[in-house]
Amino acid sequence: MDQTVRNISASTVERLLAKHKKKLKIRGTSGTKAGPPLKKRVTILTHFLTMTGVSTGWTVHYP
Repeated sequence: MDQTVRNISASTVERLLAKHKKKLKIRGTSGTKAGPPLKKRVTILTHFLTMTGVSTGWTVHYP
């Protein structure tokens, strides 16, 4: 390894890479969004089965 690279501090490395990291930074909360093809392929379950025991009163929900 080059002697300069061995003796460089972490802070110096961060300063040298700062402009490159800034270019690569993804802005916003999400880098990808679900498009129409993906939305059509994902099934959302909205029906549930609820069973209640008559003698015990216990209730169970099944998705």
